Amino acid sequence: MNILPKSFSASPSQYWDILRQSYPPPSPTLNFTSSTLLPIQNKIPAFMFGLFKKDPIKQLEKEYRKLMEEAMRIQRSGDLRAYAVKIEAAEEIQKKIEELRGS
Repeated sequence: MNILPKSFSASPSQYWDILRQSYPPPSPTLNFTSSTLLPIQNKIPAFMFGLFKKDPIKQLEKEYRKLMEEAMRIQRSGDLRAYAVKIEAAEEIQKKIEELRGS
């Protein structure tokens, strides 16, 4: 961006004076005190500790799906007693999931 005409001839000090007039001065620096940062500091630990925490419902749902797949394979093989045991375990996990979602 060239604000000066090509035929402009001036000393360097005049040139810098013109540039200073054409651009606004920078805003004053912000002074952060402990009272202005306090709300931010209170929120950071809660976010940081919850960032990598696994959802227990997702873990239980994964285990439930695994048990149901195993039960399906067992049922197809013809062992209905083992199938009943797997289904019962899957139903217990389903009840735990419903309890967690209800609370």
